[in-house]
Amino acid sequence: MTLSAIGLCSAPLNLKIVISSNDDNYLYISWEIPSNTVQGDSTTYPINKYVLEIYDNNLNTNEYNIIYSGENLYYNYNIKNNIIYGHTYNFRVYAITERGNGEYSEIVQYIYSTIPDKPISPPVVNSENTNSEQITISYLPITENNGADITQYNIYVNEDYENPINNGLNLRLTYTKDI
Repeated sequence: MTLSAIGLCSAPLNLKIVISSNDDNYLYISWEIPSNTVQGDSTTYPINKYVLEIYDNNLNTNEYNIIYSGENLYYNYNIKNNIIYGHTYNFRVYAITERGNGEYSEIVQYIYSTIPDKPISPPVVNSENTNSEQITISYLPITENNGADITQYNIYVNEDYENPINNGLNLRLTYTKDI
């Protein structure tokens, strides 16, 4: 435990960030009271409020912005309108007593991202160009990649999804993009 000046409190504990169970446009951010502010502790004054701050690591400004100031031990933060997809954010919280600001909590990082969806349409075999030596596979282009570039496509033989195609076959892959 860190010693604080009389009247000031130590850092709030266990800062946590999760996607809200009610609405995935919100982060549910919670914390616990500082360790030296238990009821009856005569070395601190009552907590007046908590201040939650955010910092966008991608902007390199070294400036934290206040996103919440109040008495609750939690805050629902609207990410849809307030943070940028793909950026990394630092969150921290501190308590304020009548004597001043307490210590900052541990910093918790959050990266606003999702796992990209699979292509909207599975590959479709074009039977007109299929014979014992050639097969044509076509698919619809992905219109929304959820912020992550498509870096590769894998082609599999049979339903053996563990092993990509190349089982001793003499392959020549040709890529054609229709516009």
